[in-house]
Amino acid sequence: MITLIYRKSDRLLVGTSHKRRSAEQTAQAVITEIGNICVSELGGVPDDYSTVETNDMPRAGYEHVIGEGGAVSEKRMKTTAAGAALERKTAKLLALGFTQEEIDA
Repeated sequence: MITLIYRKSDRLLVGTSHKRRSAEQTAQAVITEIGNICVSELGGVPDDYSTVETNDMPRAGYEHVIGEGGAVSEKRMKTTAAGAALERKTAKLLALGFTQEEIDA
């Protein structure tokens, strides 16, 4: 179980906390993380932030997004220019008949 911490005003995902051995330890870890966020460059007070729980880590190349009402979904992460170039090269090699294992090697 993962607790996602987000800013209420714009639903920006600002932190995560993973499940601990007990519910009390998990709750304390979330409170501590929100406290750390409040003293970071994000600032604010604990009431500016909210949490939502999810069971799944995002797939590779995706990130969690907090929607209306706290619904958790995934969206594809923005790729850098180098990442986009690598994706194009990989697609070309796959089209030429290379296997993913051969490309990875």
